[in-house]
Amino acid sequence: MRYSHLVKPLNEVFDQPYPTQWQKYSDGYNVYFEVANGDTVMIQFEEWRGPDVWLVAFKRGGSWLQTNTGDEFRIFATVIHAIKEFIQKVNPTYIAFISNKGEGSRSKLYQKIMQRLLSSTSFVNMTNKLDKIPDTITRNWLKNKIDMYQEYDIFVLMRSDLASKPVEKDNTRSYNSPNILRVGNLRAQESVRSQGNQQLDENGVDNIINNVRGAGAVPNNQDVDYFGMRVKVKPSVFLKLSLPLEPESEYLTKLIQYLKNGGQIGSPFLEIQLPDAWFEGKFEELPRVKGHEGRHRMMAIQEIWGDIPVETHLFFRGGVRARNLTPDIQRALNEEIISESGRAVMGPWFR
Repeated sequence: MRYSHLVKPLNEVFDQPYPTQWQKYSDGYNVYFEVANGDTVMIQFEEWRGPDVWLVAFKRGGSWLQTNTGDEFRIFATVIHAIKEFIQKVNPTYIAFISNKGEGSRSKLYQKIMQRLLSSTSFVNMTNKLDKIPDTITRNWLKNKIDMYQEYDIFVLMRSDLASKPVEKDNTRSYNSPNILRVGNLRAQESVRSQGNQQLDENGVDNIINNVRGAGAVPNNQDVDYFGMRVKVKPSVFLKLSLPLEPESEYLTKLIQYLKNGGQIGSPFLEIQLPDAWFEGKFEELPRVKGHEGRHRMMAIQEIWGDIPVETHLFFRGGVRARNLTPDIQRALNEEIISESGRAVMGPWFR
């Protein structure tokens, strides 16, 4: 059976993406367009706080999951068009897509998007070639991401003009060494080396947490397993979720020195409002961050050791306790959340 009669209509679909509206944020862009049935699709371009890596994701009708509700070809064409427009605006070095391994259809969709981009843009696929990434910091930073989010597939594209550059030799210890500082905060690394401080990884940072006598500890920190959740959050993510802060330089300097001298802190925490519908198994609405404590602590950790995950406590308004947090609620909480400043932050944002 011949399908030549379908080629022209299909090409016309790809030539007619939906009109889009762009909204700029400090850490990226949201792109919106409305499809034929009235659903709104949002494409998110978020700068990961490492080397020049941008995370691309999109959702339809409030869901990050593939909805299979029709109009896929024109939606696909619009997403491709928006990514190309983003490339022209930003000229990113790396583009990444992330999907839950249990959601095979989403991974397949991202692979199709990548194939289209590889054939029409100056990017190459580095997903299974991380050791070929030229610069050490980006290489290790991406490996750290993949190691951190083991339940997710992460797909990576790199600008092709970097493919001809020689791969930098990694003069640090092995990436898997338990003591290596895994995140690419060069200034923080040099500060630690020059002052002889012990380097920490995401396990070693637990040594600075003392929820009884540490600086900033509150009574609920001691009873977090009753009141809420104990998770790990990167300082950059914590600061994105809480209100912006102009740090008190004198206090931050003292706190940095306190930690360098072996001081301990209580876990930073976030106060979160969960939608009432979640407790009925309906997850269309998003949770919101309503309060916080610990921005200076996170800034100090980031300055000394880099952007390593830190024990963070999540407390919930409305009398919600740990016993109320079902596996489905915990899973939904890690998919997306509204920050204190009103920005949607896509997950996974904690471990």
